[in-house]
Amino acid sequence: MKENGYWESAVEAYAIHETDEYWDNFQANVNPIPAEAFIDSWVGDRAVDAIQSSSSDQPFFLFVGLPNPHMPFDCPEPYASMYDPANMPIPETFGISFDDKPPIQAAFKRGGRRVNYEKMDEAKLRQAMAYYYGAVTLVDDQVGKIVAEVRNQGIEDQTVIAFCSDNGELLGHYGMLTKSIDEYPILYDVGLRVPMAIGGAGISPSVVGEPVELIDLCPTLLAAAGLEVAPEIQGLDLSDTFNGRRPDFRPYVFAESGAVKMIRSERYKLVHYPGQAYGELYDVAEDPDETKNMYGDPSFADPKGEMTAALLDRLIHVEGARHGESKGGRRIGGICTRRRSSRPSLAEIEGIRPSLDTPFAASQRLRALGMNG
Repeated sequence: MKENGYWESAVEAYAIHETDEYWDNFQANVNPIPAEAFIDSWVGDRAVDAIQSSSSDQPFFLFVGLPNPHMPFDCPEPYASMYDPANMPIPETFGISFDDKPPIQAAFKRGGRRVNYEKMDEAKLRQAMAYYYGAVTLVDDQVGKIVAEVRNQGIEDQTVIAFCSDNGELLGHYGMLTKSIDEYPILYDVGLRVPMAIGGAGISPSVVGEPVELIDLCPTLLAAAGLEVAPEIQGLDLSDTFNGRRPDFRPYVFAESGAVKMIRSERYKLVHYPGQAYGELYDVAEDPDETKNMYGDPSFADPKGEMTAALLDRLIHVEGARHGESKGGRRIGGICTRRRSSRPSLAEIEGIRPSLDTPFAASQRLRALGMNG
């Protein structure tokens, strides 16, 4: 976008480096920092500053990274007490059995990230959920502040605003408070599905029910700005939906967590664990909560084969789209090689022993709720 004359800026929390002291100073309950000085408020204020400093004769692209809602769920007042824990809904999958699940999930629940979720009862979960809801409202207020400044500048008819998140949250689902991490991949829909809302200049209100992917944002925003989408850019241009037209949506959507890969259609969902005899296969049309794992059921051999072939096709497509030197790998004779991660592989943690090198901010927070191992 810079090559096309756009002024660019990015405002996010992670420009501040996380030190040991930073994590040690997280409070176990309500964060004592005033709401106006909290990190999300700081990011929101800096985003407003960026909009105000933009030039009226130059288009701009602004990325705003709000860190919440995120572990350790430590939003300040008035958000921390905005929601009554007694009114928080307990997910139906809270007490689900892991008998037919990959063993790595039960290991995570027992303390795979230094938090023993088996000690999390409904009262403790409700309190954590109330903090989470407060954090969502905090973010909502910051988004409102940014949108209000766009209107204040009189540029709402020239601006496209997209809101999304990087991941969902297991908020008591399957008895855990977490997102998927490479050491303990957990790819349930509640952790993968995120809000995606795009509005502004030239966009007619509509709802897209088909699943899309986060990589679709890049070509969509480039098209909305009237810029060329380079052929090596992965993702589906969704800008046709702005005017009620329908692009050719994918029959499958893809996600990954470390080496573990997921592919999902409207009917089925497959999670592949490389090198393992187990996996996950759900009929999400009949079992949207993903409680019945059909991976080893012979009567599901056909959909399992279909989804495996679709996953292989997607992985081949992704590898074929790689180009040049990149952080993820480099081409040697047309083959992309991956650099080995310093993190333990799935096989190395299959034992299953908790990883000892993960950040412990979340465990500090949950320990205060009585869920420490």
